[in-house]
Amino acid sequence: MGKDGSDLKESEEQDDQADHYRKVWVVADVDQYEDIAAAERICLKNGIEFIISNPCFEVWLLDHERPCPSSIQDTESATRAAAKENITTGSNNKYIVDNVLTSEAIHTALQNAEQHNTANRKRSRELLKSTGNLQFAPWTDMPEVIKELEQQQSKG
Repeated sequence: MGKDGSDLKESEEQDDQADHYRKVWVVADVDQYEDIAAAERICLKNGIEFIISNPCFEVWLLDHERPCPSSIQDTESATRAAAKENITTGSNNKYIVDNVLTSEAIHTALQNAEQHNTANRKRSRELLKSTGNLQFAPWTDMPEVIKELEQQQSKG
C-alpha cells in the first residue's frame, strides 16, 4: 500500500473491468498516532472517508452492550472495560468475542453511540482535521459506516 493508503482507491478507479467501490473507509484508533489530523486531511483529499474511534475501537465495541461511559478517556480504560463486559478476549484483549457483532447488538450500538456522541463532541470531531485536538472522547464514527451499509443494502 502506498504511503498515504490512497493507491488502492486509485487502482480500482483505473480498472474498467472491476466493480467500483461505492465508498472507501479508513478505520483508525487515535491512541497511538502522532498526527491524526494529517491522516484525515489525506483521506479527505483522496475522497476516502476517515472513520475514527476516540480513544480506540473499543468505544464502538462497548456500545454493543451499553453506552460507552464518559469516563473512558484512554485506551487502557476502554480495553479493560471491554474485557470486563466479555466483549473482547485473548492476547491483550484484542479479539472480539464471536456473539458480540450480531444484527441486534449493532442496532443497540447505534442507539448507545448517540448518548456519548454529543453535539459538543461532534463539533470537536469536525475540527480535528484543522486543529488536531483529540479532546472529544469517548467518540466513534462507526455509526456512519453502519448507516451507509444499511442504506446500500436496502437499495440492493
